[in-house]
Amino acid sequence: MLILVLLIRTFTQAQSLDLLDHTGVSVAGQTLRFFEPGGVITAHISLGNLTPESKNVQVRKVYVDIAENTQNYFCWGSVPGFEVFETTNTLAIGAGEVDEDTFSGHYLPEPMF
Repeated sequence: MLILVLLIRTFTQAQSLDLLDHTGVSVAGQTLRFFEPGGVITAHISLGNLTPESKNVQVRKVYVDIAENTQNYFCWGSVPGFEVFETTNTLAIGAGEVDEDTFSGHYLPEPMF
């Protein structure tokens, strides 16, 4: 089971962004649960800018609860690796736009290494 917690940091107020599932429904402030048999469990989350101005966005990974001998990572335009907890690159999301392709979270129930 993957429980995904996203902290999206902007250089303005957090209420200006929304997290959306694959159907376009807001999942902001919720705990998301994904179940997949075997292999890597992947969650694709879209990020919507609710404001009339462009926002520069970064991602930070925070562990709330993690099972022993598991691994996880996220992709933010690229795959930074297991050891990365915060992106150094920002993504500009235009006013009123939704980015559907940049973020994904990955959970490995069994370690790769």
